[in-house]
Order: sequence, then C-alpha cells, then structure tokens
Amino acid sequence: MSLFGLSAADRWECAVHEAGHGAVARHYGATVRLHLGRTSGSYQLSQYDHVSTADLAVIRLAGPAAARLLTGRDSGGRQDRAQARVELRGTGRTVRQAQREADRLVRRYRSGIEADARRLCGQGAAR
Repeated sequence: MSLFGLSAADRWECAVHEAGHGAVARHYGATVRLHLGRTSGSYQLSQYDHVSTADLAVIRLAGPAAARLLTGRDSGGRQDRAQARVELRGTGRTVRQAQREADRLVRRYRSGIEADARRLCGQGAAR
C-alpha cells in the first residue's frame, strides 16, 4: 500500500477479488453492490433470502478464487475462508466442495469479473 492508498497492482487485485464475489452472487440470484475505496474493497448483498447458507459460503470463497485466477495472488482469502467454514457448518458441504464450486464459477464468469474489476478501478463502484 502506498502512502495515498492502494498501489495500482493492489487496487487491481482488490477489484478482481470483489468482482469475484459479485459475479458468483449474481449467479445465485442475489443483487450485489461492489465498492472499491482508497484502501480496501467491499461487497454488499441484497435480495438474497433465497440463497442457501452453503451458497453464501461459495460467494465468500469466490473473491479469493478470482484473485488467484486473474492475479496469481490470494488476496483476503484467509478471512473469507474462515467465514465460509462457519457458514458451512451443518450444511453437509465441505470447504473443499465449496471451493471447487467457487473456482468453477469464477472460471465461467471470468470475462464479467474482469469487466467489473475494470469498472471498479475506474469508478470506485460497480453494479
């Protein structure tokens, strides 16, 4: 991070991470708002009452999966994986299964993730 916020490379990585969450959230029918600030990014879900807890874990794992695929780095993955483990308790789905699903969906929506990340880097927010 630079004195004035994220470096260009870190900003891209953060944008890709958040866009990964967004693409997979939309896959499950959730409405999502993405944001990229000076020092971090975030995503906010709405209209997701129909999304299962196990699928929420896949959404959570999609951020680091997108970062790994598109930047080769695992940004923010530790916190997302820890939360996914909590969300998966009692669902019958393992973290490994959820991670494989997140990886598959990130590959499927790669071009949309890249487009959302470019919008985030240019505007600070995406749909």
